[in-house]
Amino acid sequence: MKTWLKGKNVEFEERNIEESDVMAELILRDIYILSTPALEANGKVYTESELFDGNNSLNVDFLENLLEDGGKA
Repeated sequence: MKTWLKGKNVEFEERNIEESDVMAELILRDIYILSTPALEANGKVYTESELFDGNNSLNVDFLENLLEDGGKA
Protein backbone atom coordinates (compact mmCIF):
# COMPACT_ATOMS: atom_id res chain seq x y z
CA MET A 1 0.00 0.00 0.00
CA LYS A 2 2.85 2.40 0.77
CA THR A 3 4.29 1.89 -2.69
CA TRP A 4 0.90 2.54 -4.30
CA LEU A 5 0.34 5.71 -2.25
CA LYS A 6 3.82 6.99 -3.08
CA GLY A 7 3.22 6.24 -6.76
CA LYS A 8 0.10 8.45 -6.60
CA ASN A 9 2.06 11.20 -4.81
CA VAL A 10 -0.17 10.88 -1.75
CA GLU A 11 1.35 12.21 1.45
CA PHE A 12 0.91 9.91 4.41
CA GLU A 13 2.26 9.39 7.89
CA GLU A 14 3.40 5.96 8.92
CA ARG A 15 2.69 5.05 12.55
CA ASN A 16 3.62 1.93 14.50
CA ILE A 17 0.71 0.47 16.50
CA GLU A 18 3.22 -1.38 18.67
CA GLU A 19 4.21 1.95 20.21
CA SER A 20 2.20 2.59 23.35
CA ASP A 21 1.48 6.26 22.59
CA VAL A 22 0.10 5.39 19.14
CA MET A 23 -2.11 2.63 20.52
CA ALA A 24 -3.25 4.84 23.41
CA GLU A 25 -4.27 7.57 20.97
CA LEU A 26 -6.31 5.08 18.95
CA ILE A 27 -7.99 3.63 22.04
CA LEU A 28 -8.89 7.11 23.27
CA ARG A 29 -10.60 7.62 19.91
CA ASP A 30 -12.44 4.29 20.36
CA ILE A 31 -10.47 2.70 17.49
CA TYR A 32 -9.19 -0.84 17.98
CA ILE A 33 -6.74 -2.17 15.39
CA LEU A 34 -5.17 -5.57 15.92
CA SER A 35 -3.31 -5.84 12.63
CA THR A 36 -1.85 -3.62 9.97
CA PRO A 37 -1.93 -2.03 7.56
CA ALA A 38 -4.68 0.39 8.37
CA LEU A 39 -5.39 3.71 6.71
CA GLU A 40 -7.02 6.80 8.14
CA ALA A 41 -8.65 9.09 5.61
CA ASN A 42 -11.52 11.54 5.84
CA GLY A 43 -11.66 10.98 9.61
CA LYS A 44 -12.31 7.24 9.27
CA VAL A 45 -9.96 4.31 9.81
CA TYR A 46 -9.98 1.58 7.18
CA THR A 47 -8.60 -1.86 7.96
CA GLU A 48 -7.28 -4.80 5.95
CA SER A 49 -10.76 -6.06 5.11
CA GLU A 50 -11.46 -2.83 3.21
CA LEU A 51 -7.97 -2.20 1.85
CA PHE A 52 -7.45 -5.66 0.35
CA ASP A 53 -9.67 -7.97 -1.66
CA GLY A 54 -10.26 -11.68 -1.06
CA ASN A 55 -7.01 -12.54 -2.84
CA ASN A 56 -4.94 -10.30 -0.55
CA SER A 57 -4.45 -7.87 -3.43
CA LEU A 58 -4.66 -4.16 -2.83
CA ASN A 59 -8.22 -2.90 -3.38
CA VAL A 60 -7.18 -0.23 -5.86
CA ASP A 61 -10.77 0.73 -6.75
CA PHE A 62 -11.49 1.45 -3.09
CA LEU A 63 -8.34 3.56 -2.71
CA GLU A 64 -9.02 5.44 -5.96
CA ASN A 65 -12.50 6.30 -4.66
CA LEU A 66 -10.98 7.59 -1.42
CA LEU A 67 -8.63 9.84 -3.39
CA GLU A 68 -11.48 11.09 -5.55
CA ASP A 69 -13.42 11.98 -2.41
CA GLY A 70 -10.50 14.13 -1.29
CA GLY A 71 -9.15 11.63 1.20
CA LYS A 72 -5.79 12.39 2.70
CA ALA A 73 -4.03 9.30 3.94
